[in-house]
Amino acid sequence: MRTRKIVTDSIKDQIYELLKEEILTCKIKSGERLVEQTIADRMQVSRSPVREAIQLLVGDGLVVNITNRGAFVKMPSFEEISDMLEMRQLLEIYSLQKVNENMTETKRKKLLSLRDEMTRSKDRENYFMTEKKLWTTLIAMAGNSYIISTYGNIYTMLENFRASIFKLTPDSYLFNLRERTVIIDALLEGNIDEACRLTKLHIQHAAQIIREAMEQKQKAK
Repeated sequence: MRTRKIVTDSIKDQIYELLKEEILTCKIKSGERLVEQTIADRMQVSRSPVREAIQLLVGDGLVVNITNRGAFVKMPSFEEISDMLEMRQLLEIYSLQKVNENMTETKRKKLLSLRDEMTRSKDRENYFMTEKKLWTTLIAMAGNSYIISTYGNIYTMLENFRASIFKLTPDSYLFNLRERTVIIDALLEGNIDEACRLTKLHIQHAAQIIREAMEQKQKAK
């Protein structure tokens, strides 16, 4: 007897999953409005399941409803971003320590290759792409599946926010690049204490840049 895959997702659930993926992959950015009719036309459905899907996203905390204005992808507060950065710091330091403890020549060559690829970045978008590849690889090398998943979620949320807010600081990625490079250099040299110290400084600097960018955006309104 042949087996068949049974699809039980409703239209609402399918729209929800598609919109959620678009938000988490930055195709829909922080602060962007979700227009029901536009989404319905694009997905060739009625507005009703789109409306229901958006409410599910509101429940997830990814979208907010603003009275008389509509639904918008959530723009996190500075406090929320600080919390995410603090968690990212903890996960990165843990992973740096674990990789240092279990460093192999294969891992070293992989990290060095990704580090060199990152330093060859010619623009902001290319830098963020290569930086993500490097750090998700390092996190994976730590070998903890829960940390891999948690870091991925945090990085994605920050990435979405960064895509919209960092337009105000177009050259800040160069500063970011230098800091991320010296962290990896310290790890490859076996100086784990320095790598962890530099990671803490990097997160502090990232928080400062984000605060200034948010203040600049607020003044521009």
